Amino acid sequence: FRIAYAEQQEVINRDLVKRVPRGLRREIVLHLFYDKVTKQPLFKGCSQMFMKEFCKTLVYEIYPKGSTIWNSGDPCRYTYILVSGTCRLKETGQTFVPTSVMGEDFLFGTRLRETSLKTSSLTGVLIVNLNTLNKLLCKQTRFRVDVVQCYDNYLSLQPTLAGYTK
Repeated sequence: FRIAYAEQQEVINRDLVKRVPRGLRREIVLHLFYDKVTKQPLFKGCSQMFMKEFCKTLVYEIYPKGSTIWNSGDPCRYTYILVSGTCRLKETGQTFVPTSVMGEDFLFGTRLRETSLKTSSLTGVLIVNLNTLNKLLCKQTRFRVDVVQCYDNYLSLQPTLAGYTK
Protein backbone atom coordinates (compact mmCIF):
# COMPACT_ATOMS: atom_id res chain seq x y z
CA PHE A 1 0.00 0.00 0.00
CA ARG A 2 2.80 2.47 0.88
CA ILE A 3 4.53 1.91 -2.46
CA ALA A 4 1.31 2.44 -4.43
CA TYR A 5 0.58 5.60 -2.44
CA ALA A 6 4.12 6.92 -2.95
CA GLU A 7 3.92 6.26 -6.70
CA GLN A 8 0.52 7.96 -6.87
CA GLN A 9 1.89 10.95 -4.96
CA GLU A 10 4.81 11.25 -7.42
CA VAL A 11 2.38 11.38 -10.35
CA ILE A 12 0.23 13.97 -8.55
CA ASN A 13 3.32 16.10 -7.82
CA ARG A 14 4.45 15.90 -11.45
CA ASP A 15 1.02 16.77 -12.81
CA LEU A 16 0.64 19.70 -10.42
CA VAL A 17 4.05 21.06 -11.29
CA LYS A 18 3.46 20.79 -15.05
CA ARG A 19 0.15 22.70 -14.89
CA VAL A 20 1.54 25.94 -13.52
CA PRO A 21 3.45 28.72 -15.34
CA ARG A 22 7.20 28.20 -15.69
CA GLY A 23 8.24 30.88 -13.17
CA LEU A 24 5.94 29.49 -10.51
CA ARG A 25 7.01 25.95 -11.44
CA ARG A 26 10.60 26.87 -10.55
CA GLU A 27 9.47 28.14 -7.14
CA ILE A 28 7.56 24.89 -6.53
CA VAL A 29 10.58 22.76 -7.43
CA LEU A 30 12.69 24.94 -5.12
CA HIS A 31 10.21 24.44 -2.28
CA LEU A 32 9.73 20.68 -2.80
CA PHE A 33 13.33 19.67 -3.40
CA TYR A 34 15.68 22.30 -1.93
CA ASP A 35 16.43 20.23 1.20
CA LYS A 36 17.10 17.06 -0.81
CA VAL A 37 19.45 18.83 -3.21
CA THR A 38 21.41 20.72 -0.57
CA LYS A 39 22.08 17.47 1.31
CA GLN A 40 23.84 15.98 -1.70
CA PRO A 41 27.57 15.43 -1.07
CA LEU A 42 28.17 16.92 -4.53
CA PHE A 43 26.93 20.32 -3.31
CA LYS A 44 28.28 20.23 0.24
CA GLY A 45 29.78 23.63 0.97
CA CYS A 46 28.03 25.58 -1.81
CA SER A 47 26.54 28.88 -0.73
CA GLN A 48 22.84 29.15 0.06
CA MET A 49 22.51 31.86 -2.58
CA PHE A 50 23.94 29.57 -5.27
CA MET A 51 21.81 26.61 -4.16
CA LYS A 52 18.59 28.64 -4.37
CA GLU A 53 19.45 29.86 -7.86
CA PHE A 54 20.57 26.38 -8.88
CA CYS A 55 17.38 24.69 -7.61
CA LYS A 56 15.29 27.11 -9.67
CA THR A 57 16.96 25.75 -12.82
CA LEU A 58 16.10 22.11 -12.10
CA VAL A 59 13.40 20.29 -14.03
CA TYR A 60 11.36 17.61 -12.25
CA GLU A 61 10.42 14.59 -14.36
CA ILE A 62 8.89 11.19 -13.69
CA TYR A 63 9.82 8.11 -15.71
CA PRO A 64 7.69 4.94 -15.71
CA LYS A 65 9.29 1.61 -14.81
CA GLY A 66 11.46 0.32 -17.67
CA SER A 67 12.08 3.76 -19.19
CA THR A 68 15.46 4.67 -20.59
CA ILE A 69 16.88 7.85 -19.09
CA TRP A 70 19.97 7.74 -21.31
CA ASN A 71 21.60 5.37 -23.78
CA SER A 72 25.23 4.49 -24.31
CA GLY A 73 26.59 6.93 -26.88
CA ASP A 74 24.26 9.78 -25.94
CA PRO A 75 25.92 13.18 -25.47
CA CYS A 76 26.18 14.23 -21.82
CA ARG A 77 23.90 17.25 -21.64
CA TYR A 78 22.28 16.48 -18.29
CA THR A 79 23.06 15.23 -14.82
CA TYR A 80 20.27 13.73 -12.73
CA ILE A 81 19.39 13.72 -9.05
CA LEU A 82 17.25 10.73 -8.13
CA VAL A 83 14.34 11.80 -5.94
CA SER A 84 12.30 8.59 -5.86
CA GLY A 85 12.37 5.11 -7.34
CA THR A 86 15.41 3.19 -8.56
CA CYS A 87 17.57 3.06 -11.69
CA ARG A 88 20.15 0.60 -12.95
CA LEU A 89 23.11 0.92 -15.31
CA LYS A 90 22.56 -1.72 -17.99
CA GLU A 91 26.23 -2.58 -18.55
CA THR A 92 27.40 -2.81 -14.93
CA GLY A 93 24.22 -3.52 -12.99
CA GLN A 94 24.97 -0.66 -10.58
CA THR A 95 21.75 0.42 -8.87
CA PHE A 96 20.90 3.99 -7.89
CA VAL A 97 18.49 4.80 -5.06
CA PRO A 98 16.89 8.10 -3.96
CA THR A 99 19.38 10.89 -3.27
CA SER A 100 21.84 9.44 -5.81
CA VAL A 101 23.38 11.81 -8.33
CA MET A 102 23.65 10.16 -11.74
CA GLY A 103 26.06 11.31 -14.42
CA GLU A 104 27.91 13.70 -12.12
CA ASP A 105 31.25 12.65 -13.57
CA PHE A 106 30.13 14.51 -16.72
CA LEU A 107 29.29 17.75 -14.89
CA PHE A 108 32.10 19.55 -16.69
CA GLY A 109 33.32 18.78 -20.18
CA THR A 110 31.67 17.16 -23.17
CA ARG A 111 31.72 13.45 -23.73
CA LEU A 112 29.46 10.63 -24.77
CA ARG A 113 27.84 8.35 -22.22
CA GLU A 114 29.49 4.95 -21.92
CA THR A 115 26.50 3.22 -20.31
CA SER A 116 22.71 3.06 -20.52
CA LEU A 117 20.48 3.95 -17.57
CA LYS A 118 17.02 2.43 -17.15
CA THR A 119 14.43 2.81 -14.43
CA SER A 120 13.67 -0.20 -12.24
CA SER A 121 10.48 1.35 -10.85
CA LEU A 122 8.43 4.53 -11.21
CA THR A 123 11.22 7.09 -10.84
CA GLY A 124 11.28 10.81 -10.08
CA VAL A 125 14.39 12.78 -11.03
CA LEU A 126 15.59 16.35 -10.99
CA ILE A 127 17.31 17.15 -14.26
CA VAL A 128 20.34 19.43 -14.28
CA ASN A 129 20.79 20.98 -17.71
CA LEU A 130 24.56 21.42 -17.97
CA ASN A 131 24.30 24.44 -20.31
CA THR A 132 22.00 26.16 -17.83
CA LEU A 133 24.37 25.29 -14.98
CA ASN A 134 27.31 26.79 -16.90
CA LYS A 135 25.33 30.00 -17.55
CA LEU A 136 24.56 30.23 -13.84
CA LEU A 137 28.23 29.71 -13.00
CA CYS A 138 29.21 32.50 -15.40
CA LYS A 139 26.97 34.98 -13.56
CA GLN A 140 29.17 35.17 -10.47
CA THR A 141 32.76 34.19 -9.83
CA ARG A 142 31.83 33.08 -6.31
CA PHE A 143 29.41 30.50 -7.75
CA ARG A 144 32.19 29.04 -9.92
CA VAL A 145 34.61 28.83 -7.00
CA ASP A 146 31.98 27.19 -4.76
CA VAL A 147 30.98 24.57 -7.30
CA VAL A 148 34.51 23.71 -8.43
CA GLN A 149 35.63 23.28 -4.80
CA CYS A 150 32.58 21.15 -3.97
CA TYR A 151 33.04 19.06 -7.11
CA ASP A 152 36.72 18.50 -6.30
CA ASN A 153 35.85 17.49 -2.71
CA TYR A 154 33.14 15.17 -4.00
CA LEU A 155 35.44 13.51 -6.52
CA SER A 156 38.09 12.96 -3.86
CA LEU A 157 35.50 10.85 -2.03
CA GLN A 158 34.67 8.89 -5.21
CA PRO A 159 37.90 7.10 -6.19
CA THR A 160 36.05 4.70 -8.47
CA LEU A 161 34.94 7.30 -11.00
CA ALA A 162 36.35 6.37 -14.37
CA GLY A 163 39.18 8.53 -15.59
CA TYR A 164 39.62 10.51 -12.40
CA THR A 165 42.78 10.43 -10.35
CA LYS A 166 43.56 12.69 -7.45
